[in-house]
Amino acid sequence: MTTSTASFDELLAPILADWTIRDLLEWLSDDTRTHDDALRRPLALIESALTGSLWTREPSTVALIRSIASTVQSSPHVRNMRLDDLLPGAAWIRSAPRGGDSAAFSIHAAEDSWERVPQVV
Repeated sequence: MTTSTASFDELLAPILADWTIRDLLEWLSDDTRTHDDALRRPLALIESALTGSLWTREPSTVALIRSIASTVQSSPHVRNMRLDDLLPGAAWIRSAPRGGDSAAFSIHAAEDSWERVPQVV
């Protein structure tokens, strides 16, 4: 039995994995993108990796962009971080257990948890 795993580029599409957070925010500055529902899933993954926070209800694309921008404003050193350095490989993201220690970085957490819940460290 063979299981297929989405590639990193497929998980982030249309966002490119070699972009920096700065590149991403510049690209997102186009108003048409701020309301693009197709960006919600990749932005949720990026936002979750940046903040370590989860949502218990589905955030809008605008809310995710604001959260990413706010994180960059409070931690300017992340501006030049590349997305492929921020996020682990796609195979790890897909295989991360639901509710495990790595949930904040898993695609499952980005999809399953939707209103902000503080993480206990």
